[in-house]
Amino acid sequence: MYRRNLRETYHNWICGKVMSSNKYSGLLMELDRYDYRYRLPMDGNRYEDGIALRYRFGKENRIDDPIIASEIDIRQCSILEMLAALALRVSESVFDDSETRLIFMAMLDNLGLSGFTDYSFDTDSVYQIRAILDDFTDGLMPLFHNDDKNWSDIDLWHQCHRYLVSKKGEL
Repeated sequence: MYRRNLRETYHNWICGKVMSSNKYSGLLMELDRYDYRYRLPMDGNRYEDGIALRYRFGKENRIDDPIIASEIDIRQCSILEMLAALALRVSESVFDDSETRLIFMAMLDNLGLSGFTDYSFDTDSVYQIRAILDDFTDGLMPLFHNDDKNWSDIDLWHQCHRYLVSKKGEL
């Protein structure tokens, strides 16, 4: 497979895991372009989960690890990969693999990104998305929140679990 086609297939595979419609293609492409930077040491696990998603794609599509390593695993973990990997991990460990899309959408909502559909996506949207992602990766905005407390100093895994406990019965 050519590198571009494999990357595109991988991107589409991720999108299919976390979205049921195509109305966020511009946003998802932008999330994939943006490198995930973490501030808290434990969030390095989210980075590694994002990288591991590449090899999961390979296994599910019967693509050998050396091909994944040379064609896809040649850049930093993207925000899309990290968010998708976190949604999958939580869904598989907490909800028996049934809520990946719901969790992913909750993350987009919490980041203020769910309004960036393809119907209104433009150059201004890209600047707004990048500003939000800068705040998130700089630790100025938590991924999960549900009260007036600042969750920015809590790693993403524990933010997620606190959020799920606070939303018990709503998801």
